Amino acid sequence: MLREARKNELKEKLFRTAVELFREKGYENVTVDEITSACGVAKGTFFNHFAKKDHVLLYLGRSQVERMEEIAIKLRQISDPKERVRSLFRSLLSRYENEGHLLRVVMAETVRSALLLSEEEKLAGELRKVLAELLEEAAEDGRLTKRFGLPVLASALCALYFQAMMMTASGDKEAQKLLDEQLDAVWDGFGGAERTDGGTRP
Repeated sequence: MLREARKNELKEKLFRTAVELFREKGYENVTVDEITSACGVAKGTFFNHFAKKDHVLLYLGRSQVERMEEIAIKLRQISDPKERVRSLFRSLLSRYENEGHLLRVVMAETVRSALLLSEEEKLAGELRKVLAELLEEAAEDGRLTKRFGLPVLASALCALYFQAMMMTASGDKEAQKLLDEQLDAVWDGFGGAERTDGGTRP
């Protein structure tokens, strides 16, 4: 376990160092040799963690997917499906609150590559999958209607999250507050608002 922790720490260090170099010099102007030199490791060590330089840009999204899967398990103790979604979003966004500069670099370079955009879309699909599972549970216990179709609802929630992510990357301190308000509004629109008698909408 200790060995795995050190491995993850080194991968995180390579990622952060690489992104800082991308920010300073531009992605195309940074070599793997420069990244490993700045980290004080051998070139082979880099390729043990990243198959290619551009895979560094995918690391943030992939690591968030891993976190999301861990978070989703912990969220089972929350009975309200909407609050599960809210807690999931808050946990994912918390990583970016003090690291908006890293996210900005990753996003800027990713949109320049069709291949990277395709890979990021696959990662977004993982988020939609988790959201769809939460929505399915809410629909089964009567807290949400299916009039729009769960894939549509999951995509709408996913869009809210990515909007908040971009706002966070730009340094907007109101991103989380706006996301909370939008989640309440959209959930109500889905047919998930509670009645005053404690039940749910028919």
